[in-house]
Amino acid sequence: MIASREREVESIFEINRTVEIEVRGKDNTDRYPSRVEDMRSDTMAVSMPMQHTNLVRVPEGQTVVVSAVESDALYAIKGMVLSNVLQPVPILIIRLESGIERLQRRRYVRVATSLEKSSVLVRQGEPEEWETITVRISSLSAGGLLFKSDRKIAAGTDLQIDLRLDDGCSDLIRLCAKVARVEEETSRTGKVYSTGCYFTSIRAADEKRIVRYVFKMQIELRKRGLA
Repeated sequence: MIASREREVESIFEINRTVEIEVRGKDNTDRYPSRVEDMRSDTMAVSMPMQHTNLVRVPEGQTVVVSAVESDALYAIKGMVLSNVLQPVPILIIRLESGIERLQRRRYVRVATSLEKSSVLVRQGEPEEWETITVRISSLSAGGLLFKSDRKIAAGTDLQIDLRLDDGCSDLIRLCAKVARVEEETSRTGKVYSTGCYFTSIRAADEKRIVRYVFKMQIELRKRGLA
């Protein structure tokens, strides 16, 4: 059983995996991006957090939660800081004090976005009637998205979406989706339709990229006190 737990920890919190460190205080909770530097049976070494350009030392004995995103969920493990090591590389040594907890399934992890210039091929009617429109993505998860446009699209319509993420990678994500709901809104420029859809086909690599993007956006929103 212990060996099985160790394998699970090592598979999710593998070396070089990007993680978030949550430090809970009396009055506030701080969260920092980090990276796994080493993993042992009962301890984990992660890169020392930074705030702006300064290293953040976490007091010995402080309880922390280390979380990582996988393709199917967000996982977390609780630990206690044993030491802050500055040389040769600044790291935190954390003693693991719990098993891995699955926090959220990916399809429920949704984040507000403002992604411009994604294109949607609307497969409505005959093929010669199909139309490509440019939309703004207003929320996103690895299971679906919500976009706004001036085009009303019927529920049940099949879509082909070319998604452009602002994650530093220029490659488009092409996926298939189906419209689940449409809501009409009124703006200063006229009617706008919020169209919610779920993905019907997505590559595993693209799905993982979206999960990582959503996870990163959640961290940014938490830092700004918006999530």
